Amino acid sequence: MAFAGLPLMLLVGALGRIPGSEGGKETPAKPTVTISPTKMDPASPNTILLCTATGFYPLEIEVQWLKNGQLEEEGVAFGEELQNGDWTYQLQVMLETQPQRGDVYTCQVGHVSLEAPITVQWGKPLPSLPYYPEKGERPSLLGSQNGPSWGKVGLILQAQVRLLLLPQSPVPPALPGANSGRGSWGL
Repeated sequence: MAFAGLPLMLLVGALGRIPGSEGGKETPAKPTVTISPTKMDPASPNTILLCTATGFYPLEIEVQWLKNGQLEEEGVAFGEELQNGDWTYQLQVMLETQPQRGDVYTCQVGHVSLEAPITVQWGKPLPSLPYYPEKGERPSLLGSQNGPSWGKVGLILQAQVRLLLLPQSPVPPALPGANSGRGSWGL
C-alpha cells in the first residue's frame, strides 16, 4: 500500500509539464496557421485551399474562410480536431473554390490565446492603378500623396544596376604607331 498515491502523483507531475497548464492551472497555447493550395484534378478549375491551425490549447477554436473580405460558407469542410502528443490540438478546414484573377482568400482563426484573430492570406490582389497627377499638380520623383512613384529615379537606378552587372572588360592597350586616339581617318 506504499504506492497507493503513486498514480495521482504521476498525474499531478504530468500536468505540470503540459504546455496548456502551470501547476494545474490552464495556460492557453497560441495556434500556428498555414494555408496550402492543392489541385485534386489538373483538368478541373477547382482548387482546394487547406487552412491548418496547429499547436493550440484549449480545444475551442474558430476558423473562417473569407474571399475578398467576405465570409465564405459554400465549399467549406471542417476536419476533426486532433490531439497532438504534447496535449495541444490541430484542425484543418478545407475550402473548395474556383479562384479568379485578383481573388484573395483569407483563413481567419480566433482563439482564447489571441488578442486578435490570426489572418493568413492566399492569392494576389490586382495591382493598383498607376498614379497620374491632377492638372496643375507637379509630380514628385520620390513619391506622391497616394504612394511612391519612382519615375525617373527608378529608371536611373535600373540603368545603374544594369551597368554594374555588365561584364567588365579591360581597355586594350594602344597599338604601336597608332595616332594617339585618332580614328583611321586621321581626324
